[in-house]
Amino acid sequence: MVLKRAVQTASLGLFVIAVWALARDSGMTGPGATLARFFLRLDPVLVLGVDIAARALAASLWLAGVVALSGLVLGRAFCGNICPMGATLDAAGRLAGRKRRPGAPRNGDAASGPGHRRIKYLVLTGVVASALSGVSLVFFVSPLALITRLYGLFVLPAAELGARAALEAADPLLRVLDSKALVYATLPSHRFVGQLFIAVFFGTLFFLARRDPRFWCRYICPAGAIIALFSRRPGLVVRRVGEGCTGCGACRRACPMGAIPADPKTTVFSECIVCRTCLGVCPEGVIAFTPWTGPHAGAAASRAPVLPSRREFLAAGVMGAGTALALLTGLSEGVSADDSGGRPLSPTAVRPPGAVPEPDFLARCVRCGACMRACPTNMLQPAFFSTGAAGLFSPLAVPRRGGCQPDCTACGDVCPTGAIRRLVPTERLWAKTGTAQVLRHKCLAWEFNRKCLVCDEVCPYNALEFRRAEGLDVAVPHVIEDKCTGCGWCERHCPVSAVPAIVVEPMGALRLAAGSYREAGQSQGLRIKRRPDAGHGPPLFPDPDGGGDLPPGFLP
Repeated sequence: MVLKRAVQTASLGLFVIAVWALARDSGMTGPGATLARFFLRLDPVLVLGVDIAARALAASLWLAGVVALSGLVLGRAFCGNICPMGATLDAAGRLAGRKRRPGAPRNGDAASGPGHRRIKYLVLTGVVASALSGVSLVFFVSPLALITRLYGLFVLPAAELGARAALEAADPLLRVLDSKALVYATLPSHRFVGQLFIAVFFGTLFFLARRDPRFWCRYICPAGAIIALFSRRPGLVVRRVGEGCTGCGACRRACPMGAIPADPKTTVFSECIVCRTCLGVCPEGVIAFTPWTGPHAGAAASRAPVLPSRREFLAAGVMGAGTALALLTGLSEGVSADDSGGRPLSPTAVRPPGAVPEPDFLARCVRCGACMRACPTNMLQPAFFSTGAAGLFSPLAVPRRGGCQPDCTACGDVCPTGAIRRLVPTERLWAKTGTAQVLRHKCLAWEFNRKCLVCDEVCPYNALEFRRAEGLDVAVPHVIEDKCTGCGWCERHCPVSAVPAIVVEPMGALRLAAGSYREAGQSQGLRIKRRPDAGHGPPLFPDPDGGGDLPPGFLP
């Protein structure tokens, strides 16, 4: 148990540090980006949900295959010792205190038959069926994507907000003590939409785990179902019970996965996560985890059925394919590449720079939130229904929250599936995300005949020019569309409240699955060029005594 706790704590600690570091470093070789991609690529259900739906095998996802095949040797040891979702559920259970009914086995325990444990196989079947139909639903059920979203978009921003408040409260005392190192230590203020959904979802999981430990892992997790298919008879680590067993049932009652049947000498290995809880509670000390064969042979596999019936598999497949069909035939969904007759596009559907074409993007994006966490200006936010049901929780650029830095490649650097391409700065400059549009009825110059130059002053690309208009005493702004990249700094700093007088829409966005953005942009007649005084974008951590959040175009 001590070893298991140590490994689990180290794994969860590395994962949390990786997600935290996403907001601190950007770049393909940054430790946060590298470690976060490593963890996300350990999820086996990503291979099915992403690669099948995208009709392409990503070589970078080979790690997930290794994890799935590890079931042949180690059983579901990954679930019980490495997975950050399982570690979080265990930690939440210990903190909240588990409320369990002793005595009779629960639905889903090996002693009471398959019960609800078969649901995870049906969830997996539905995900595969929808992926074969061309729609990825993996973002609803991928454990690594969900737990990254929890820490990256909820837990860490809340912790940073608390730390920021504490530093501000202690600021007068620190100034008296002349502790400049802490006075100037500021934290990013990342805030995201959809926090209530994350809180309710995981709050429900934590509540259910009070009664049934590892509720998610036991009943729902499709990644666990994949590993379980390879864990029916693991070769290296299996539970073995010695002859001194008295049949007291302590191990069965303590098992968080219900993997021990009425006969405690047997084990449902496809459900055992090698957590060794039974070893710690056995009063006789006759339980060990050893290889299947060898001097300590004697492991007994339970013949208790776990898999659903063929009729249940068929029903789950039909539901998955039916869901995909509903999305494929939806008018506002972006999962289909068929443009016959045109397709309505939300004016807010501005994707991150380097995002592949929309159908492929929705197939590849697992909504893990890594790009949103890594965005230094907090521009990227999770979508709800503005891009249809298929676009739920996918990243959208919200310039009113922050603009896109001209040299920043953080979102593509951290994306684990290639939904956002990794770009070098020279290519990133040409990754046009949209085009700004002046709303004349709101503009101070156009509508109110008042002089205002903010949009031009903050534009990093000289994509605005001011001209005289009939009946007005001041020059008014016009967007030069072939110079605009859709970075959104004009929208971010527009002084008009509520809806700004200049907004970025996805019109003219350049989205490529492969090839050079520079060559494609030049072939389309784009004239994108950085203005000499644009600097390198706003500072990631503004000086509290300095100029603050200076946009590109303003010099301190």
